[in-house]
Amino acid sequence: MSDEERPNRSIVYEERFDRELEQIEPDFVQADECLRGLEWAFVRRPELGYQSSQDSKVWYFPLVRDDFPPVCVFYTFDDKSLCFLSIRLMPGNGSDHLD
Repeated sequence: MSDEERPNRSIVYEERFDRELEQIEPDFVQADECLRGLEWAFVRRPELGYQSSQDSKVWYFPLVRDDFPPVCVFYTFDDKSLCFLSIRLMPGNGSDHLD
């Protein structure tokens, strides 16, 4: 899908997400850099994550990087918006995904 074909979704961060992110990574620059990659991917293909349950509108994505604590990002989306709901530290080192 080219950039012209991708949905023009607005990006929303819930206050809860912002609070949790600040507790996990107080360095704004580091956190912002990590989230820009998620924004870019999920605006184009939000179904890259995992649906919480078959009927749920909440999706999640485990994010494990060398330069960021292992977290799980919870979000929802439709044709018009992508909303980041929550971000939580994953137990252990993040290698045990939430499947």
